Amino acid sequence: MPKKRNKLALPLLLGAITFALILMALWPSEAPETTVVVAAKDLGAGAVLAAADLTTITLPADQAPPGATSDPAPLIGQSLAVVRFAGEPVGRPCKLPRSWKPAWPCPTSCSSSCPCSC
Repeated sequence: MPKKRNKLALPLLLGAITFALILMALWPSEAPETTVVVAAKDLGAGAVLAAADLTTITLPADQAPPGATSDPAPLIGQSLAVVRFAGEPVGRPCKLPRSWKPAWPCPTSCSSSCPCSC
């Protein structure tokens, strides 16, 4: 009987290790998160941002929009170039490449329609 027990021990051990590895690979891991500044309420174009106009939310890092900021302080006192609805990200002021010559005044807040590079 001892030999039969030894014959079963190795396959059972390998099966348990395989099961554990598959479980670890399939178990959902926590995605990295980031904080993003968003409009706390609907804001019209040209609105001068106040602290009450902004709030922060936490998003998965891969869903954060480019140019998103996590600190609302630098945005306070800036004016919006476009309408932002409650919950929409409010980005940093635009930083234009030196070679770009605008055909219109550059907005003071980046948006998807802004051709500048944030």
